[in-house]
Amino acid sequence: MRKDITEDITLCITADICNAVFPEHRDINRWDEIISAGIRLEERLAEIADDYGNPPEITWFVRADPSMRKRFFSATFLFERFGAHLSRFAARGHEIAWHPHLDVQSLKREMNELPKIVKNVRSLFPVESVRIGGGFHSIELMKLVSKLGFAADSTALPGRFSIDIGTPFDWKNAPDTPYFPGKSDYQFEDEFQESGIVEIPFTMLPIKLDGDMPGPSSRYMNFSYQAEHFGSGVMAKRNWSDVLVGIIHPAEIVPPKGTSNWHKLLSLCEEEPVENIKFILERLRSLGKKVRFRTINSTQSEIRDKYMSHADDTSKPEVGFVSRGM
Repeated sequence: MRKDITEDITLCITADICNAVFPEHRDINRWDEIISAGIRLEERLAEIADDYGNPPEITWFVRADPSMRKRFFSATFLFERFGAHLSRFAARGHEIAWHPHLDVQSLKREMNELPKIVKNVRSLFPVESVRIGGGFHSIELMKLVSKLGFAADSTALPGRFSIDIGTPFDWKNAPDTPYFPGKSDYQFEDEFQESGIVEIPFTMLPIKLDGDMPGPSSRYMNFSYQAEHFGSGVMAKRNWSDVLVGIIHPAEIVPPKGTSNWHKLLSLCEEEPVENIKFILERLRSLGKKVRFRTINSTQSEIRDKYMSHADDTSKPEVGFVSRGM
């Protein structure tokens, strides 16, 4: 891919509406608290402005998958139960997106259910972006979400992999910048697949916790981290992409009743995400960059437009698309 030389940094704030953080969140009675936390979060973030005077445009990834169907008798339970709240988010310029969690032990069967689930989701909201839960992906799954018409996927954890039998994933070869996934390997770019899905990876931060050996681990940029850890990761990062992706789980800022408020990495409070976002804005500005908020879908649209506008331009030198050190 190619890029325009620009001083802009695009910051995508994403929020996963799922219950994978604490086991207690699987109780249906906890969902109202999770959504309420999301509403309060949106209101708090609206007080922040980017360098163009605009409030955050949040991409809300809402869970819908076979497991939700088994538990609540409808894969689109959250879209249905909280449709009015999601509609208000959309009316304020936010994006509503799809977030399935899949059982990799029954992957083929569950993938067969996804086209119907997507059809049902789109009867409620015109979702264009997807994020697979747990960081999982595969060649077949990437082909399927592309075939289903998704414009963007935001699952990649560049440089990370896990062999955990429950939630395996492999992104060790993935770039840390947006790219068109290759048809034979989703971790590598196919620059000629301009009409395909765009992968928009998470931004990774070097954060060291007790037990990390020998140095810090690469962790995705979660605005719910304790400020000390978030700040150390931001300050230690040496190279930034022109497109940054961070995450918040509303479930992480409303721990179940009786749960200790101590966690080695998560803050478990509602104030930390706001302060962490302010911190990274100031850090980027100190590096001479102008930050603009964008949704995942609007970001992929801009990426696609830039790629198409330069596809036949042979007069300009080849450069990386959106990666540039600071």
